[in-house]
Amino acid sequence: MVRPRAQTPTPQTQTPIAPVELDDLALIERAKRSKNGVAFTALWAGDTTGYKSRSEADIAFCNMLAFWTNKDAARMDSLFRQSGLMREKWDRPQSGSTYGALTIQNAISTTREGYDSQIHSKPERVSAETNGTFEPFEPLPLRAFSSWPFPPDIIMISHRAHDINWQTA
Repeated sequence: MVRPRAQTPTPQTQTPIAPVELDDLALIERAKRSKNGVAFTALWAGDTTGYKSRSEADIAFCNMLAFWTNKDAARMDSLFRQSGLMREKWDRPQSGSTYGALTIQNAISTTREGYDSQIHSKPERVSAETNGTFEPFEPLPLRAFSSWPFPPDIIMISHRAHDINWQTA
């Protein structure tokens, strides 16, 4: 089988849309808590269960990294190298490039959108229906309470149970 020559990626696929302002640890933790968090966590750990081959698992994980890094090829490569999927094949020469670089470019070209912290950073809650993953929710408006469990001159400025701050009006 003759493989097609590697095309030079356009600058649009090499440059992220907007940098993700999370460090690697925060980005990984957010991805693990996402809707696809179970799959991300398994692939991050190197578990390829459910995939026909390790290469298929590589592209699936790179598709996730393309979303979470906002298609930042250098960051995708760095994160992949830290994952349990990393192996010698990643740096194997292939079609004038490497297996890893081609896999990343494939993921970038097929991923339709990237992570946008303005859209995706809504308050979250754990749900039993989602196997303990986090899902966004909107807090109840203050008018939803018929009686207040605290004096009216104190308002709650955070709705998260682990981060409740009280302030006097």
